[in-house]
Amino acid sequence: MISRAELAELYREDDRLRAEHREWMAQREAQAASLARRNDSPAGLVFKRHDDAMVEPASQGEQDWSQWENWWAARFEPERRALVEGIADGLDVLLKHEEDRTRAEQKAAIAPLEREIAYLRGQLDAVLGLLGKSLPEAKTGEVIHLPSGILRRRNDAA
Repeated sequence: MISRAELAELYREDDRLRAEHREWMAQREAQAASLARRNDSPAGLVFKRHDDAMVEPASQGEQDWSQWENWWAARFEPERRALVEGIADGLDVLLKHEEDRTRAEQKAAIAPLEREIAYLRGQLDAVLGLLGKSLPEAKTGEVIHLPSGILRRRNDAA
């Protein structure tokens, strides 16, 4: 445990260090304030005037940039074309990959349905076989009629 005398010594040392810091900061602020400003600008900007400064000639109008455009096109056009072709090839690969993935997902979704249809077709063939009929060949739009009375209602008491 720390004694009162040691604690008092620590406080005196802290006070001394804080006083040194305040003195150092006051000196710094005094030095910063002593820097001369050339005007009363609140932002501290310095405005200078040169009496012998050269006067710029009047604007000559729009400059001809065609030589620079030609130089730019000659210098960078092959790289630009290669970059555009590379991006187009990359997009083609991505689109093909996406189409393949979509097609595979569609096949994966249809496969269980095809198995279910084959199972139900087999069940129907079995029922028709018991009735002495056969499953007709697959014709679109053809409806198979079952003999009346083959399906009974649950609540039918007869």
